[in-house]
Amino acid sequence: MPVTKKVLQTVAAYALTTVVGFIGTLYFARTLGAGPIGTYSLGVSIVIWGTVFDFGLGIAAVKRISERGRQSEFFVASLLLYTVIIAVYCIVLFFARDAINSYLGSDVAVLLVLLFGGMMGYGAVTNGIKGLNAVQIKN
Repeated sequence: MPVTKKVLQTVAAYALTTVVGFIGTLYFARTLGAGPIGTYSLGVSIVIWGTVFDFGLGIAAVKRISERGRQSEFFVASLLLYTVIIAVYCIVLFFARDAINSYLGSDVAVLLVLLFGGMMGYGAVTNGIKGLNAVQIKN
C-alpha cells in the first residue's frame, strides 16, 4: 500500500501544479494584457529552446551516477559538462542581446541569460541527486 500512497501524492502534486499554473496564466494575462504576456512567452521559448543543447546529458548523468563505483567522478564530470553548455549558450545569448531585445520588444536578454543558467544549473544538480538515489517522499 505505501506505493499507492506515493503514486497518489505524485499525481496530486502534478495536478495541483497544473491547476495553479493554468489559473496563474489566466490571471496574469487578464491583469497584464497581451503585450507583457507575449514578451514573457517569447522569452521563455528562447530559454527552453536552449535546453535542447543538453544532448541527453541529464539522462546519461542519472544512469552513470546511479551505478555504484565512481559516482563522484561522474557527478563532477556531468557538472563540468553542464557548466560548458551553460557558458556557451549564455555567451551566445549575451552577444545576440541586441537581436533578442529587438525580437522581444523589451530589454530582457540579460535576464534570459540568468534564467537559462539557473534552469540548467538546477537540472544538473537535480540529475545528480536522482543518480545518487537521494530523492525520497517521507511518509
